[in-house]
Amino acid sequence: EVALAIGGTSSADKKVLAEAAHEMGDIAYEARKYDTSQEWYEKAIQQQVAAGGPGAMPLSRSGVANCEKDKGNLAGAIAEYRKALALAPQDPTFIFNLAQAYEYVQDYDSAIALLSDFTLELAKNQNRDMTTVNHFAVPLLFIKLVYAAGPAHHGKIQPLLEQIKSFPAVATQAVQALATHWAYYFFLSRLLASASLQPPAPGVPPLFMIGDSHVLSSAWAQVTFRGRPHTLTPKLITGLQAYHLRPGNKFLTVANAEECFKSLPEGTTEALWVVGEIDCRDGITGAVAKGKYASIEQGVEVAIAVYREAVKNFQERFGVTLYPVSVCPPTNPAYKDRIKATHLFNNALRAAYPNLLDMAAKATTKEGVLSPEYNCDGTHMNRRAVTLLQEELDRQLKNPDEKLPEIESLDEAEETRALVLDSWAIVAEDLEVYGVQFFLKLFEIAPQALKLFSFRYVDDLQNSPGLKKHGVMVLEVVGEVVAGIN
Repeated sequence: EVALAIGGTSSADKKVLAEAAHEMGDIAYEARKYDTSQEWYEKAIQQQVAAGGPGAMPLSRSGVANCEKDKGNLAGAIAEYRKALALAPQDPTFIFNLAQAYEYVQDYDSAIALLSDFTLELAKNQNRDMTTVNHFAVPLLFIKLVYAAGPAHHGKIQPLLEQIKSFPAVATQAVQALATHWAYYFFLSRLLASASLQPPAPGVPPLFMIGDSHVLSSAWAQVTFRGRPHTLTPKLITGLQAYHLRPGNKFLTVANAEECFKSLPEGTTEALWVVGEIDCRDGITGAVAKGKYASIEQGVEVAIAVYREAVKNFQERFGVTLYPVSVCPPTNPAYKDRIKATHLFNNALRAAYPNLLDMAAKATTKEGVLSPEYNCDGTHMNRRAVTLLQEELDRQLKNPDEKLPEIESLDEAEETRALVLDSWAIVAEDLEVYGVQFFLKLFEIAPQALKLFSFRYVDDLQNSPGLKKHGVMVLEVVGEVVAGIN
């Protein structure tokens, strides 16, 4: 503040002013005053331009990017990180932050390409240029990204594990202070040690799991869903709490969640929803400790209300049915508050969602902790989670009252074929008219299905060229099936 008050007009003074403005930006950022922080960083950039030369400008650009990121403007953050990186192409902090921003918008290919180029450049000098904590932090992020990105990148996992294990002791100690990133590495190293990754069979469709780090316990395994094999495909939202999703909140994890839903392939109608463990671990118990809630019961009640509204909102906006997954319990019986929060949270989910995939019911001991056979790292389940998940999918999707139809006699089968052929002859006379009628009836029965089609915003569906074209295409396929009925 003193420097800003007495600063002169010389080039040297302007550099001092730029540094002072940047420091003010840092102070405001630490206080989570992101708009104020961004204004100071922008002033720092202006002063540095006036002084000539980049100076601290890359750091100020990165500061602007951090503000945009934490306000939920991920596109703006990526643009600013790129500017910072252009000014300092080998700075590990800018590379780390840009790769992470790519992750948030589900652009894993760009993130992995960026980190691959950086690590290759370091390898040219036998990694002698790895001189800061941030250099050593890059592999921690890298291993999470290649695992979450899918089988095409899994060949990089083992070399990264070996690289991290070979860190000098002082570097290992330093990166352990990066709690979130070290926790991901520790989790994945334990998870991958317990089971080998098998590439999914060609043509197997995905079953998406959207949520926090617990989506990774079962990621890339194959399960049977609605009678067909599916690959459990993660849509990771690092650090997501249900409470973050309250209306009006523009937190980073909310923007990340939006990007996950936007990235679902067209036609995705069902997905798993894995959220709540961090609420129970930190959010609710921490809020009670700070006096925000009078009790854990009240904290759970508030979090569940936000959870339910968020699920409803995502389902309506994106036309996807979400199957909530119960919260993984802690492993340490000393965590009494966390055990209580998890128990209450899961009971609330059981009451609210008939389609809950209640893995915790079988994995929780009488003491309320995770059974040792499912423990991976003290927080997450190991690959035995896949078996639990399959059992829950079978339970949810199997109708115990459903009976197999009796096999028709030959005479009955012939009569059925005749009815199909005769009725199809009527439809075949005007596929366009009957195609429109078919879909209008479908949308009458299931209005939410309209959200899956490109003509969903058309007011006059009856006369929509897009609907007519699609109706004809569908009925032509039905006609091919009818033609082969014998």
